[in-house]
Amino acid sequence: MKLRLFAFAGLKELIGAQELALELPAGATVQMALDQLMADYPAVTSIAPSLSAAIDQEYAPLDAVLSEGCELALFPPVGGG
Repeated sequence: MKLRLFAFAGLKELIGAQELALELPAGATVQMALDQLMADYPAVTSIAPSLSAAIDQEYAPLDAVLSEGCELALFPPVGGG
């Protein structure tokens, strides 16, 4: 299945793009997408444990199942004050 991955902040810098197309097997989870991203971009491994995910603009856990054509956003913690 194909999906669009959106990267923000430090993750965007590590992969050199804000948007990527991913090809994953049917039934893939957010964790599987993250694993693929780390395989393709090893530097992502350093921030992977702190990333949050959203599927189609709703927060999602790592075990959430992705669907064909969905939008997966990955982003590091946000700080401010």
